Amino acid sequence: MAPKKRSTTSKMSSAAPDFETPLEARWAVFLSALGAPFDYQAEQHQFRSQSYRPDFWVPDWNTWIEVLPEQPQKLDVFRALDLSRNSGKQVLLLIGEPAEYSIVLFDPSGYFAKEGSAGWQFGQGQNDPNEVWLASEDGAFTLKPLVEDEGEAYPLLGEDATTIMDALYAAHIAEV
Repeated sequence: MAPKKRSTTSKMSSAAPDFETPLEARWAVFLSALGAPFDYQAEQHQFRSQSYRPDFWVPDWNTWIEVLPEQPQKLDVFRALDLSRNSGKQVLLLIGEPAEYSIVLFDPSGYFAKEGSAGWQFGQGQNDPNEVWLASEDGAFTLKPLVEDEGEAYPLLGEDATTIMDALYAAHIAEV
């Protein structure tokens, strides 16, 4: 099915799309604060007999994002797994508010657990704060590598990741 783009934005402005939930709007603020251009509900996909639009497509990260207010149900997991396999792209389920979130990663390569792997968090490059990573006990990888540095094997996390913390805070306090 051909893509049908609803809205594209990289900055929250008067031209920002109308989000279906305040939670989606907060995660849009987070993406914007990181300078990650996104398309909101960019493409329609089929899952079983129903069509749906994933919340965000982040082209720089080659990643679909689905926002959920609470832990995913089986349907959410199956839909994310199906989207990852059929699109050949990774899918992130962002669960909860930016102030207290969890991430489940679906990787089409099958490197991570085929039903998705949890426990991920956002990190930033040690030498370039604009380099965005995902990290967990399973490992770490860049969503958008910006610099080549063979010595940089793991990202900054938590309070050391000031760019990520600032973006999460901006999303947390956003009036949406």
